[in-house]
Amino acid sequence: MKKPRDIVKLRRWCIRKHGEGVSVGGICTAAQIPRRTFYDWWRRYRQHGPDGLEPRSRRPRTIHRTSDQVVKEVISIRQKTSWCPHKIAGYLRIRETPIGHMTVYRILRSSGLNRPLQTPRVKRSYTRWQRKHPNSLP
Repeated sequence: MKKPRDIVKLRRWCIRKHGEGVSVGGICTAAQIPRRTFYDWWRRYRQHGPDGLEPRSRRPRTIHRTSDQVVKEVISIRQKTSWCPHKIAGYLRIRETPIGHMTVYRILRSSGLNRPLQTPRVKRSYTRWQRKHPNSLP
């Protein structure tokens, strides 16, 4: 099993070796990293200095929220027509309001307009067409 590497220490080592004049190929071979990764680290180091080598958060920088107007429109369409989320999303897409069917479903569920099935669906019976031996005809 591989020993976990201290990534910040590795990044600093790579930048230090590059400053000493070691070739990028030699650094990447010794550190067992792709050249693209090294150049990403080097760009971050030039832009932000030593702090650029610290790990960064991967959380999204923007949070997409559905506007209140669209939520009200989805609820009113559902109350008037009782359409499913796919049909509501398609209707709004035609009217140039881009929204996904899962977003419509979440809106309907949070507003209490989702009507799940009360009883499970009936399973269909399947007839298997199987012969006793391969390549046997009736």
